[in-house]
Amino acid sequence: MAKQAELERGTLSFTIESRILRELGERLVKQPEVAVIELIKNAYDADATVCNINYEPGEAIIIADNGGGMTLKRFATSWMRIGTSSKEGVNVSAKFGRLITGEKGIGRFAVRFLGRKLQLESISFDPDFNRRTKLIADFDWPRFDQHEDLGKVSVPYRLEEAQEDAQSGTTLTIHQLREEAQRLDLRHVRTGSLSILTPLRSLLREHSEREGSRGRQIDPGFSLKIGPEENDDESDVALEILNHFVFRAQLEVHGKKLRLRVYRRGKEEPYFQVDDTIENHVGEVYSDLRWFPRRGGTFRGLSVDGRVAQRWVIENGGVAVFDRSFRVQPYGSPSDDWLQLQADVARRRREPRSPLALKHFPMAAQVKSSTAENWMLRLPQSAQLVGFVQVDARHSQTFSRGQTGLVASADREGFVENEAFNELRLMVRGAVEAMAYGDRRTQQEQEKAKLREMLASIRRETRSAIAEVEANPLITAAQKSRIVSALAETQALATRHQEATYEREQQLEVMSLLGVVAGFMTHEFGSALRELETTHKELLVISKQHPKLSGAAASFATHIKNLREFVTYSSGYIQGSKARPGKAVSRETTSCPSEAHLRTLCRRSKH
Repeated sequence: MAKQAELERGTLSFTIESRILRELGERLVKQPEVAVIELIKNAYDADATVCNINYEPGEAIIIADNGGGMTLKRFATSWMRIGTSSKEGVNVSAKFGRLITGEKGIGRFAVRFLGRKLQLESISFDPDFNRRTKLIADFDWPRFDQHEDLGKVSVPYRLEEAQEDAQSGTTLTIHQLREEAQRLDLRHVRTGSLSILTPLRSLLREHSEREGSRGRQIDPGFSLKIGPEENDDESDVALEILNHFVFRAQLEVHGKKLRLRVYRRGKEEPYFQVDDTIENHVGEVYSDLRWFPRRGGTFRGLSVDGRVAQRWVIENGGVAVFDRSFRVQPYGSPSDDWLQLQADVARRRREPRSPLALKHFPMAAQVKSSTAENWMLRLPQSAQLVGFVQVDARHSQTFSRGQTGLVASADREGFVENEAFNELRLMVRGAVEAMAYGDRRTQQEQEKAKLREMLASIRRETRSAIAEVEANPLITAAQKSRIVSALAETQALATRHQEATYEREQQLEVMSLLGVVAGFMTHEFGSALRELETTHKELLVISKQHPKLSGAAASFATHIKNLREFVTYSSGYIQGSKARPGKAVSRETTSCPSEAHLRTLCRRSKH
């Protein structure tokens, strides 16, 4: 058989039809909310701290972030390359070490799914040009569908020199929205993005960065803002949840002045405020705590799913500590209980720990023993709190015993457990306990209002029933008298119950006020006694050089002893304490050194 003649020999490459973009897009992205969330994930993976979504129904979707941006080379080798993901083999982001959330290059298909045209604008530092560049590329997706070979479709771009102070990041402007994008539900976008949002960025008043491990910077967090910039606070999804607190406590300490303000949701004015003078070894302190108790209605009215919001609070719960705006571990981490909240909730502790609560929110014995009345049994748990504390600690490579002030350890893993740190713990703990007190007080006010409304309703119904009975001709006069008397007695019983309840509440209030008086006496007289004891020691030293003052020093000691006994007895009497002095304090023993006598002693001590 004759050999067939060879007509042609060579090699062929695969070609890919342009419609593959449409088919892949429809398979990978089926809902506009999924498409937008994928683009938000891209912003997160690019180490952005903020991503803004601006949706103009029927017109455009604009997604802008302040991440690292794309150079021309990265744009050409990752965004413009189909079939491979630039994130393959990369588990964490370059700058903050975030776990990568996006996958499969879905972002490229997401923009095509949402609209027919896209303008991509990206600002980044380009090492090839050794300057900041601005890349602008325009995509006309219908043109891709008109070509059989994807490789023959060109995308026009231009590269410009960016200003030195230009913010890096990427902005995607999607025009000519498709029909599916017209049904975009921003509530689902908010809810679907919660897993990558962090609360502290929206809470902290100021931020700064420092070099962390492996050359990366500490992650300041990620915020999502939806809507126009003039509505900035409301557009921040994380901040919207944070502002849905049931109670909020703001604590500020400057010098020896402490101010605590407790707010209820939706109220601009504080529910109550505490101003106090303290012995401050900590320094400047600012704290903002938000409480989200696990109860019905806590997350009602949010623009995100309440159940998802609750899980987000649990996952991000805790009170973090920042030293000069740098996060101090392990405070606020899931396994940390630096405020001893979990321990006390588990033990059902009935007494507050903080001097602030002991002084300003004292409990009567009846309140302490009552499960319904004791507000400490409402103590917030760490997983229900989102908040932070800012301090300005002193740094030392070596810690000497007796050193005062907040001292950060050399490895930044917590603070040295000294007097100052214990004070900080009790300050913040006092703010938490104040919210528990406010929660119980609010419930009592609601119960009073409900009781007043119920009694008013009983009175209205009783008057109406009496009028109907008296107007009914079928009821005899004797029957009317008995029925009216019974109705009147019912109303009288309700009134007496209200009066008894009010009297009991008044008694509890009086006892609480007496507790405040006792706390004041203990605090103020305690300070005065310490000053007197210091003066007495100095007087004893002087009396060794001037024996004539020995009698005055002995007399001074007696007066101090009598004053201490008087304070102890009075406080015990007011609080109903079982630990009282063995004998009553007479008027003679309660005599204190007169002002004139003290002045004389002071004049003598100067000589």
